[in-house]
Amino acid sequence: MLAIAYGALLFSAALGTGIGEVSRRHQLSITPRSTAFSIWLPIFALLAIGVIAQATGTYELRGATRAFLGLSFAGAAAWTPLFLRDTPFSLRLAAAALVLAAVGAVAAALVEAAARPLGGAYARALLYADAPIGLYAGWLCVAALLSVAIAANANRTA
Repeated sequence: MLAIAYGALLFSAALGTGIGEVSRRHQLSITPRSTAFSIWLPIFALLAIGVIAQATGTYELRGATRAFLGLSFAGAAAWTPLFLRDTPFSLRLAAAALVLAAVGAVAAALVEAAARPLGGAYARALLYADAPIGLYAGWLCVAALLSVAIAANANRTA
């Protein structure tokens, strides 16, 4: 997860173009205000808390949840360099990668919620799994919609 964020920053720096700059070039009526994207800080912070909980044995995600999250993180990692290339073809590939990431995250949230423990373990599941994965999945769905709209619009203007 941190590797995704770090890789995005390095790739962005290498190209000399940031995600915000590319997004502004493709401003749509459904594009949220730039301040809306600050939600990613608490999302990644909550995901980091979950990773720490797993590393310390405080909480363990199901195997299927980990697999779906891996798929999601791979899609999200692929999105950054594709989006930053900013060609109609790369924007279509970026949209597909983000849709894949969103599907993986939603599947992870569903798998984990279906096996939600009862009693005192419920609070741990809420903190270490349900809240971070659910928030991540929800915002990835919004980001995927926006990415698909940008790709569709880029094809019309190219």
